[in-house]
Amino acid sequence: LNRHLMVRRIEQRVRLSRPVHGIWYVSNGNNSQHTHSGTSAYAWDFIVLGEYHRSCRGIGTENEDYYSFGLPILAPAPGTVVKATDSVRDNTPPNTNWEQSWGNYVIIDHGNNEFSEISHFKQHSVVVREGDKVVRGQLLGYCGNSGLSIAPHIHYQLQSAGIIGADTLPAKFNDYIIYKGTTKIYIKEGVPKEKEFISNS
Repeated sequence: LNRHLMVRRIEQRVRLSRPVHGIWYVSNGNNSQHTHSGTSAYAWDFIVLGEYHRSCRGIGTENEDYYSFGLPILAPAPGTVVKATDSVRDNTPPNTNWEQSWGNYVIIDHGNNEFSEISHFKQHSVVVREGDKVVRGQLLGYCGNSGLSIAPHIHYQLQSAGIIGADTLPAKFNDYIIYKGTTKIYIKEGVPKEKEFISNS
């Protein structure tokens, strides 16, 4: 299995951009915590942090308190939407929905058996439908707090099939910036790491 995944990393065809505007924080990276392990190891969670590196205003008991909530989510690469759902209700922080753990999500077929899966959209916010062709940077919907999520954020993974729960693939993003204090580091191709602040270049 590991050998197969190493081959997939080398052969990645799709050029991925981060599916968001502006500077977001990598709250969970690859092989992180319980939800990014095993077949789901190659995934990321992105959130927006505000003043004092807080994810929300006040005590964060409402979704609207969170800086990520309602922000636009974008197609990371061209492709065809193969799955899209947005009927799952947003959780009230810090509650979660284990029964519909993926929440509202979009899956995009990029060809070459590479599919982007993006989860936790805001209820009724997804603006694409199955069969739609999308281009890089096209609006998919808005960040929410649906599914297995205690606070608004976006989950992204590159996977091997157009179904929910498919095996994740090692993935790299192209043309992004890492922010370390006042320093900006341009990355032509790389793997975002946990606790990095990053934006598209």
